[in-house]
Amino acid sequence: KVPVVGFRRGGIPEVIGDERNGLLVESGDTQGLAAAITRLMNDPQERITMAESARLRAVTQFDAAQKTRANEDIFRISMR
Repeated sequence: KVPVVGFRRGGIPEVIGDERNGLLVESGDTQGLAAAITRLMNDPQERITMAESARLRAVTQFDAAQKTRANEDIFRISMR
């Protein structure tokens, strides 16, 4: 279980909350990317906290069964 470290580009910032469940750096900033990875390698508690936050977000926001139920609800309402 590890948090995500990635570039602030495309849809990534919509999924990864910088400083909450991962770390984002400017697109193409390889030194910033290395620094973010090093930061988490050197701080196990921060790494664990972010990883747990990332897992919780994934389960609550991107759970396939939950999304299916939400879509079914939308279809039910629209069929009335």
